[in-house]
Amino acid sequence: MDEVLPEEFDVILIGTGLPESVLSGALSRIGKNVLHVDSNEYYGGSWASFNIKTFDKLMSETQMHQEDNSNPVNLEALISEDEEFLLMSASQQNLSNCQSYCYLSKQPDWVVATNVVEPNVVAEPDEVEISDDKDSPVDVATTAPTMVQKHSDTEDLSCRDVDFEERNNSDNDNEKPGVSDKQSGDPAKEKSTDNDSRNGQVDAFNNATSEEKLENASDQSSQADLPHKETPLFPFYEKFYENWRRFNLDLSPKVMFSRGQLVELLIQSNVCRYLEFRNVTRTLTVLSGENRLQPVPCSRADVFKSKFVTVVEKRILMRFLTLCANFEQHPQEYEAYKDRPFQDFLQSKHLSTKVQHFIIHSIAMVSEQTSTMEGLHATQKFLKSLGRYGSSHAFLCPMYGVGELPQAFSRLSAVFGGTFCLRRRVIGIVADKTSRAVKGVIDSTGQKIKCQHLVLDESHLPDICRSGFKREVSRAIYVTDKSVSPSETEEVSLITLPPVGNFPLYRVIEAGPLCCLSPNNYYVVHALTKPSCVDENAIVDLKETFHSAEKTMFAGTAAELEIANNNESDKQKPAVLWAAYFNMMSCGVNNDSLPGNVYVMSSPGFELGFDKAMNEARRTFEIICPDEEFLPRAPEPEEIVFDDEGYKSENNGNSRENPNEQPEAGNGDYMETEEDLQEEEEPDVQGLIDQEQGVGDHVSDGNGDNA
Repeated sequence: MDEVLPEEFDVILIGTGLPESVLSGALSRIGKNVLHVDSNEYYGGSWASFNIKTFDKLMSETQMHQEDNSNPVNLEALISEDEEFLLMSASQQNLSNCQSYCYLSKQPDWVVATNVVEPNVVAEPDEVEISDDKDSPVDVATTAPTMVQKHSDTEDLSCRDVDFEERNNSDNDNEKPGVSDKQSGDPAKEKSTDNDSRNGQVDAFNNATSEEKLENASDQSSQADLPHKETPLFPFYEKFYENWRRFNLDLSPKVMFSRGQLVELLIQSNVCRYLEFRNVTRTLTVLSGENRLQPVPCSRADVFKSKFVTVVEKRILMRFLTLCANFEQHPQEYEAYKDRPFQDFLQSKHLSTKVQHFIIHSIAMVSEQTSTMEGLHATQKFLKSLGRYGSSHAFLCPMYGVGELPQAFSRLSAVFGGTFCLRRRVIGIVADKTSRAVKGVIDSTGQKIKCQHLVLDESHLPDICRSGFKREVSRAIYVTDKSVSPSETEEVSLITLPPVGNFPLYRVIEAGPLCCLSPNNYYVVHALTKPSCVDENAIVDLKETFHSAEKTMFAGTAAELEIANNNESDKQKPAVLWAAYFNMMSCGVNNDSLPGNVYVMSSPGFELGFDKAMNEARRTFEIICPDEEFLPRAPEPEEIVFDDEGYKSENNGNSRENPNEQPEAGNGDYMETEEDLQEEEEPDVQGLIDQEQGVGDHVSDGNGDNA
């Protein structure tokens, strides 16, 4: 985009990632003049979502990426004597070791013919333009498949005529009479009818043109001569990519705590009206020594319904979770373990090894060596999110992918006057030599744009302000033919695979058509782990990195199972149809060389939620605008009134017409009661059994409602 932009803005933001977009919306909301630029063709940066062909293209281009050090702009005419120029890094890629694979076989010579007049033409990956279009392609109804075989133009037509006639005669000799002939019961009539039909077919053949004879010969030959073809176990490559637009694959998959900072901000700012969400309906893990996924009991209903813990374990777990949800009120319970590992505190509460595993890896989501206080805060954060949007649900998953979030906040910024410019690269920063403060930027068109504050993603830092790259997180994305743990209804799953031996901890998110991440009959599985080696130059086999997780969740790749004919595979586990691997990089910031009014946003890391990004956006906003409210409620369109002085609204603050719109803070499913605090020497085992038998009628169906 080469349009001439205004010469000065209050704030310039480089990169359209989530924290930058949240900050852009907050600044525009209070009337700041904001310019938001991005060299990419899409919104989101490292937080973006792509369809599957665009993702293939991204992996290929990143792998072959070459730094562009060319600088066609004449800087001497733009930089004055009291200014200095900081050249932006030529390499703005924060992905490395990018690989993508499709394990489906190409369509063979025999093809499936349908009665579609004009078949869909699927563009090759290098022809695909990046698009945010979420419209699903029109499904085309097809008839029963017919085998079609291609023939050479040099084949002898006369031989085909004879074969065709003989085959017609043979087929008709063996043909059974129709229903009407059976009802007549007259053998002479049946013979006459057969002769007339045979003679009519021969006459029609003799009168046909050579092209018609060849076409008929091809149809008949394909059905009679071809050997029987077994139904393939998996769709062909071409069929798989027909629905390429219906995939939404995240670069940085995450889930939202129901009472996390992002959800509160979406409600407070009214940005939630641009988005849709689904509940994460189940939490799964693998116990030590086993190789199968098990559900984690989280809510009261889950605990009593679970078949993986005993009755006594259920009662002890309930009492412990109630304590964690209200631990500040009972300091005597954890005072002696403040500086000790969280696992020691769990053992002191007589929790079994199995229950400790559930709490550490799937509820608190910490390590065994995490301090007790950190473990209690993490457990409490999880428990407070339970029940806000469903009795057994603590997390929300954005529909259409995480990439929708930065787009929603960018839309808010644009509504309140923010200027956005994609496909426009900033080549350098202009700073004052004396004060070391940024005065503006110079873009790839040679335009110098002034600003008072500059916000940028860490991948856009000038080389002089960087302190080296490192691997932040390793990611794998899989498309499978079914869920990793099939159930009667479609589930959105959060899975924890604890570290075993030399293999690290894996966090896994699985979703499918329910979240509009894939077409019907496919699932998207995101796996992430901390890299074993953070050195950016080290050679790492990412397939080997994720080998343990793949062995636990999948039966194998489609190519492997086709060769083995699925005889030795676990038929309960899904097959991997497509996969991609990559490392997400991060770089340190050299604060000594960074101008004072420049603010750097971090790339997404291993953390599961969005609190880190929200904290960065809020902290930067408070530095730039210390006396302003961070993202007050945006009015509905019908509330907006424009006059000569600009925008006005009677309801322009953070007040709400419906005070019940924002749920009050609470402790979720584990509010403390007198019964929970009552000391019991022994659990009421019979009462627990009776309660466990009657809890089924009150368990959520697992589909959840949109937030």
